[in-house]
Amino acid sequence: MPPLLRRLYGEVANGGFGPEDGILGVRGGHPQGNFYDIAELYQDGPDPSGRFPAGLVLLYDWGCTIWSLVDFRDPRGAMWCNHQGELWPQGITLGEWLIGTSTGTLTVYTLLESEPTVE
Repeated sequence: MPPLLRRLYGEVANGGFGPEDGILGVRGGHPQGNFYDIAELYQDGPDPSGRFPAGLVLLYDWGCTIWSLVDFRDPRGAMWCNHQGELWPQGITLGEWLIGTSTGTLTVYTLLESEPTVE
């Protein structure tokens, strides 16, 4: 787990902070919609086809099959986006993602603007 996320869960709240409804917590923490925690989602797997690299963890559900994922393999917490089975790096860290979502400069619309196109 990226150190920033570990500190936030341990020192701020077990989820519930961040954009709108807040990010998912870990076991016993803040749920989001029908999703209870990041561990449950990771065990179920974000991608039944197996195309997503191991270590990408679903963190926030924007709705309409759009998810923000954090890369547990990267101590900086590189952020990824998934929309309708497509996965791409956002080019920002967890800290930048949290700042962007709290200031309104990062929204579901800006995520989709960076979505890769299939040629």
